[in-house]
Amino acid sequence: MTPTNVVYVATDKKASPSFLDVNYYTDTDSSYVKILHTDVEHCYTLPQVEALAKAAVYSNGKVQWGMNNDRSGVLVINNKRLKFVESKSF
Repeated sequence: MTPTNVVYVATDKKASPSFLDVNYYTDTDSSYVKILHTDVEHCYTLPQVEALAKAAVYSNGKVQWGMNNDRSGVLVINNKRLKFVESKSF
């Protein structure tokens, strides 16, 4: 799989982080997501743990990123769910 880059913005304008720069890639035979942000606290590299026809889930056991075919995603940190949609302005 060729690396794919997508910028997501939070659906809640008060959310922190308010945006994520997400890179999807495959290394050898495993898939990963690298979540980047200007605040290093919100930077993660997560392995794919589940793949479905319309979604993919990446997790390291503490942080989870779920990506959907409707161009949205959910970041779960400490049981807090933050919803994101693909940005059209980047």
